[in-house]
Amino acid sequence: MNRRKATRPKTVKQKPKVVKPPPVVYRTGRGAMYRGFAEQFLESPVAKRYKGKIQLIFTSPPFPLNRKKKYGNLLGQKYIRWLKKFAPLLANLLTPTGSIVLEMGNAWESGKPVMSTLALEALLAFLKGGKLNLAQQFICHNPARLPSPAQWVNVERIRLKDSYTHLWWMAPSERPYADNRRLHCEHSKPAQRHDGRRSEERTIAARLSCLLTRLAPQ
Repeated sequence: MNRRKATRPKTVKQKPKVVKPPPVVYRTGRGAMYRGFAEQFLESPVAKRYKGKIQLIFTSPPFPLNRKKKYGNLLGQKYIRWLKKFAPLLANLLTPTGSIVLEMGNAWESGKPVMSTLALEALLAFLKGGKLNLAQQFICHNPARLPSPAQWVNVERIRLKDSYTHLWWMAPSERPYADNRRLHCEHSKPAQRHDGRRSEERTIAARLSCLLTRLAPQ
């Protein structure tokens, strides 16, 4: 009686799925602009080439609104989970002294003159997800913004205009690179007479227009 030897089924090794980056819209000598979902780019080989090489990431994700928009924004806990998953992806790209600056707007409870804590909850989840330290908070004030929420500011007159957003500066290190001497504004005329040390460097520093270049080293 012939007995066939039991053979183990062959295991086929599956190749890891390669995520293609979004299409390039245009290129310059300073880099390239991609159009698509950030998740797609950050999980692509293009982004992985920059692991541990980026000094500053400055981003302004969709704000945690409490009503649906045409571009398909997430609400509530879904928004928190969505933002949190970006934290390790972005932190993985930073140098040991690199930073992430995230702009976050305010949110209001739907139908109530009450501010939502969703933005703060999302920030805390982001910090925890990326094992980041909160270096400092800044305020971006825009007095030209339209009065909002309109119902509480214009109609019932029981709230003030929401005219600012938060800039949260985060980093894996407790001492990320920074040099506040590059942020000195041009001195007033009385101060110039008193100091007598006005320089071209201070004039250039006063013209720095965004936090991104201010935090990135030369």
